[in-house]
Parts: sequence; C-alpha cells; structure tokens
Amino acid sequence: MPENLVEEVLASYCQVYEKIYKKPAGDVRALRGDWVVVNGVKMHAHELAVLTRRLIDENQLTIEDCSPSPARKHRLLRWLGRQF
Repeated sequence: MPENLVEEVLASYCQVYEKIYKKPAGDVRALRGDWVVVNGVKMHAHELAVLTRRLIDENQLTIEDCSPSPARKHRLLRWLGRQF
C-alpha cells in the first residue's frame, strides 16, 4: 500500500474516532510499509480501513436503531439491568 494511502487510512480513522467518541484517537502512527499502530496494536493499514468502516457502520446502526419511544427506552434499561 503506498505511503500516502496509509496516511489517508490513518487520517480517516482519526476523524471517525473523534466524531464518535468526541476526543482525539491516541497512539496512532504509521510504521514501515503498510503497517500502522493504533492504541498499541500493530496491524496492516487495510485492517485498519476495515475496522474504520465497522466503526462507521455500527455508529450509524446505533443512531438509526435508537428511537425516542418510552417503550424502547424501558426495554433497553431493563436489558442493561440484567447485564450488570
């Protein structure tokens, strides 16, 4: 993977991360070739691109699935109560 594409993948991840979590991504850097480090985890840039796409998809899914209806909020709270 060309170096400029690796930088684009890193920039895309950082942008998505900051948009979702409202804080900058930590420990994100390019290594030699198409290797990157994200939060201490070494991976190929194409793996980071896939993970970034998953973050986007999951975040959109969460937003689309949320409904302001009281019944849905009650079910969610009940489910969370059982988890902990």
